[in-house]
Order: sequence, then structure tokens, then C-alpha cells
Amino acid sequence: MTYSVPDDMRDSIREGSRVVVTMHFRKYLGVVEGIGYELPEGIDEDKVKPIDSIEPFAGVSRLEIDFWRTIADYYMCTVGEVYKAAYSGAFARQIEYLAEEKVLRGDESAAERLLSGDAEASMQRSMLKELPKLSELQLQAASQARTAFAAGKAVLLDGVTGSGKTEVYITLAAETLSGTAVSSGSAARPSVPARSVLYLVPEIAMSRQLCDRLKKVFGGKLLVFHSLQASSAKKRLYESLKDNSSTRIILGTRSAVFLPIENLGLVIIDEEHDASYKQEEPAPRYNGRDAALMLARMRRANIILGSATPSLESLYNAETGKFVRVALETKYYGEDDPEIEIVDTIQARRLHDMTGSFSNRLINEIRDCLSLREQVMVFRSRRSYAPVIQCAECGEILKCPNCDVNLSYHKYNNTVACHYCDYVAPFDAHCPNCGAEDLLPRGAGTERIEEELKAVFPEAVIDRFDADVFKSKTKSNAVLKDFSEGKTDILVGTQMITKGFDFENLALVAVISGDSLLSYQDFRNDERAMEILSQLRGRAGRRHIRGRMLIQTDTPSHPVFQSLGTGMRRSEMLDERRQFGYPPFTRMMKLILRDGHEGRLMRTGAALAEKLALIAGLRFTGPVAAERSKLKGLYITEIWIKLPRSQKLPELKKAVAEACEQVRKESEYPTDIVPDVDPL
Repeated sequence: MTYSVPDDMRDSIREGSRVVVTMHFRKYLGVVEGIGYELPEGIDEDKVKPIDSIEPFAGVSRLEIDFWRTIADYYMCTVGEVYKAAYSGAFARQIEYLAEEKVLRGDESAAERLLSGDAEASMQRSMLKELPKLSELQLQAASQARTAFAAGKAVLLDGVTGSGKTEVYITLAAETLSGTAVSSGSAARPSVPARSVLYLVPEIAMSRQLCDRLKKVFGGKLLVFHSLQASSAKKRLYESLKDNSSTRIILGTRSAVFLPIENLGLVIIDEEHDASYKQEEPAPRYNGRDAALMLARMRRANIILGSATPSLESLYNAETGKFVRVALETKYYGEDDPEIEIVDTIQARRLHDMTGSFSNRLINEIRDCLSLREQVMVFRSRRSYAPVIQCAECGEILKCPNCDVNLSYHKYNNTVACHYCDYVAPFDAHCPNCGAEDLLPRGAGTERIEEELKAVFPEAVIDRFDADVFKSKTKSNAVLKDFSEGKTDILVGTQMITKGFDFENLALVAVISGDSLLSYQDFRNDERAMEILSQLRGRAGRRHIRGRMLIQTDTPSHPVFQSLGTGMRRSEMLDERRQFGYPPFTRMMKLILRDGHEGRLMRTGAALAEKLALIAGLRFTGPVAAERSKLKGLYITEIWIKLPRSQKLPELKKAVAEACEQVRKESEYPTDIVPDVDPL
């Protein structure tokens, strides 16, 4: 968008200024990306409108704009889409509304009042408190990280669950905030400029638990940022970060990578393997881990990535020398790894050795834990009461009217729901196909597992932690707090319970229907299953308890289950990826085509494939049906592209983008074509 600058604004406008402009008879708040003295080619001078006003909101720095451009170029989206991600929708809409009100009403103070408030009082600058005492191995890890930082390298902290990675993060963060080495047992170094720290976690649930831990060390220097915060809190945080006079540690989820941290010195990416770092909708479809690497490189900040199950991409980067791998192979308290037992549920059913969803072997293990006042965690990958509703008379399975997805039954409110769109309806036992009053829930989600456990162990205190519970901050916090304090005996949950939690008295982790982790048809399936199972295993056996893990599965001989705990499958997966040309040895891109008309979608897909076939050196497959061929009323097909890890990558991505744009222009009713770079 190009606008002219009125004479009375020339001395006050600059790159990054926030300005109000008129577009299609509406007022919008925008950011000045650049200022020039000649019109861009193809722009009619008579149609250029003037800027309406310059707003008193804090401006956007050149560093931010450059980062947005880097993200937009890499993930094939617009800078405007990145700006919307950087300044969240609710924040932007409120500013836009008040800015518009100011222009219309001539209220000079409206915009100023928006971002006013005693931010400094609410964000007290307390001194660092007592740091954690590091073990000898942790001290060595911190020292190796400092050496890598001095050489300009990223660090991969590959530490088994319970090895104390968080203590290493805290130590390095404290040194960055103060500008000197402050960890116990390390020699003091010459002072360096004190700088701020960005601490990324994949889930909001993790940030809530970690927040209390960090606050004990960093006090008022700690700021927290995530998508569920109120807009007012976000605005105060944004404004506070514009002040470079003090250092802060910011704990946040993936979108925190866009915060305007001017004096960034260290980026910490905890659980770097986690798929939650990937943004699926809307654009930019970025990976928070990879975006953080770009940010650290542009800001010349140190970066450390940590995981007990590093992604194959990070292991590859360590092998090729891009990262420095630092290992923590022993648990902090020296306890042994949890024992693993696999139960063949097909054999158990054949021997009538199952009670509902549980093998009698698992029931006995849980009973032993309860008798010793130890805690149990039960994992099921699907929430709801039942993931399928089927007619016992004709076999009809209820489907979402908007998606190619089975409806799930939620017993707690007696509804059927689609977990991919907003469709919810009261449960009606009458079959829509044959009319019989014989619709029955099939399978078991977390809600049903919880109900069955309460029937088998009526004396136990049992709770559940999944997306349904997480909708309530009060409820979810209470569930985690009660389990952490030992008030709950058994906790049932989905992937949300696998990530970063430290429960001192947890002795047994049980996996129900482990086969569901292997049901996805893509090249990352085994890697994801290994990550989830390894993280689950690491939850058990902290402090004084020897942990146990029991997996119920119909396929006990699967390599993922057989190699769990050995690390062998990871080496095999890397070899397989190399052999068949998948990441990390190539780059992947997915073109997602969506249309409400199925025939038009097929025609557009075929036309795009013809264009792509003309690009020299491009390898692609498709169009092929997506795993979910219809979502939210739109039919979906995909084209998968393999790109080389070479200097030709930007050139090929540009050619793909041009092919997509040509197809859009040639279509009378354009199909939505969405590029997804590095899909998960």
C-alpha cells in the first residue's frame, strides 16, 4: 500500500511509525515499512491518498520489520500476515477501533489512554533471587554451552527426562540478564552487556507450571505471554518491552517469537521437538523453533534448544556441525530409567483377561501403586467419551456435516461434536439412516477411561486433563495442582500431560490403545510416536521412585514399541529418511488446495500440477486427497513438493509461488491455494 505524506507530517514520520489511513472508505491502523521520494512503478499519482494521521503508539523497529520480511519470504506469505501474528488480532482490532474513533471524533487523548497505565509499577524490577545449585554434570553442560555460544553456535541440550535441563536454562538466563557468569562453581567472567531472554515452551499448560518456578528465581523480571492473555495485559507487555533500560526474561508460547524484544541476548527453546511449535492456521504457517533460530541469528543472540527426544532435524544439524550437541545422560537424582512392559491386548482379549479398556495386568499394577500411596498417569490419545458413534442396526457411523470426520460423543454434556470445526449437537439415539433407536458410542476416549477407572477403583481420587478440561483455566490449574500435591491418585489425559511436568510421586504411566499413535499416514509418524512415548516414560520415576511404564497395544512387535528406551529406532529413522529423500535431507512443501466445489477443486489441482511440471528440477506428488478430504465445508486436496537443501531453494520456492499465482489469475472462481513450508 502506497500513501503520500502531508507536509505537516514530514518531520515526524519515520520507518515503523503507526499511521491511520483510509482504504475502501474505512479507517485502518498501519505501519510505515519504508519512505521514498518516487512512486513505485505502475502507481497512478492521482490515486494515491494521503496519510490521515500519525498515532502516538510506540513505533515498530527496523529489526522487527526485517524479521517479518524474513518470515514472510521463507514461509511464502505476506508481511501483513506476519504483522497480524506479531500484533495479535484482538490487540490490533482494539487499537484500530480506538484509532478510528480518534480520527472521527477528534479525540487526541483516546489513543494515548489506550496504552497508558502504570506499567512500570506492575512490572517491578526486582533483583535475581537464589539460583539453583547445579550438579557436576549440569555445570559441565553449562560450560559447554558457553563455549559454543562464544563460537557463535546454537546449542542442542540433549538431556534425558529428569536430568535437570531447566536448571541449566535458568543458570544461562541469569548470566544473560546480569551480564556475567553467576552460577555456583563457575569462575567469574568479564562483564558483558546485560540482555533480555526469551524462553519458549510449546504449550500454555507448561508455561503455567513453569511460571511459578521461574518467578522464584527472577521475581519481577519475569514476564509471561501467550494467546489466552487479555488484550490489556498484552498491550502493557508490548509497551514495557520497548524500554531498553532494563533486562527481562519473557516466558511464552510460539507467538512470543514476534515480541518486540530490542535487547535480546538468549533464546531458550524447551521441548524443541514438539509439534505444537508449528502454526497450522492461519498464515504465517511458521515453526516457532525455526523462526526463533532465524531471530537469534538476526539479533546475534545465543540460542539453546533442549529436549529428551530431539527432533531428527536437530540431530542432523548437530551431526553436520550447525549445532553443538551437549548431553545430559543421567537423571539429576540418579534414579534408574523406568521399566517398560508391553501388553498384547489381542492375546489378552482372547484369554478373557481384559476388563473394559484395561488388561488385568494393568489393573493389578494400578492397585499395587494405590496400596503404596503412589500415583498413576493414564494416557489416551483421544479425548471425549467415545470417538465413534455407530448404529447397531445398520452400521451407520455419524459424520460431521461440514467435515469428513467422525463425530465424537461427549457424555458429560450429552452432545456429539466435531473436533475440527465448531459443530456441536445434542445426542439423539435415533439413526439418521435407518431410524432405529440404536446409536451406540464405540471406542474409548479420556472421558470414558476416567469413568471405567472410577468403576474399578471406587476408593481412588481420579481426575482428567485434556482439551475439554483446559477450556477452564481455573479447572485445569486445579487439576494439575492437586495431582502435583498428591491429592489425586490417578490422572487421565491426552498429549497435554506428556510435556514438561514434574510429579514427584508418579510411579506408573499407562498407555491405552498405543496403536492409535501409529495411525497417521505420513513420514513423521514413527518419530512422533517415539517422542510421545519417550516423554510419557520420563514422567514416571522422579526422585526416590523407580518408575514403570505399561503399554497396551494390538501390535506389540512394532519397532517403535520394541526400541523404546534404546534410541536405536532414531538411527534407523534417519537412515530411512536419507534413503528415501525426506527431511532433514531435503526440504518439504505442501500446497493445500481448498474449495467448496469438488469438481472445481480437481480442475484447479490438475492445472497447478501442469504448471509445476514445467519448473526444472522440481519433484512433486499430487494432487492427492488430504487425510481429511473435507473440513469446515471445504473439499481439500494436496500437492507435496520435495526441495533440495541447496542454494536453489529460494529460486524454486519463488517459481512455485509464481505458478500458484498464475493458476489463481486464470481461474474465474479461484480455489484457495495455501503454501505450507516445512509441514508437520
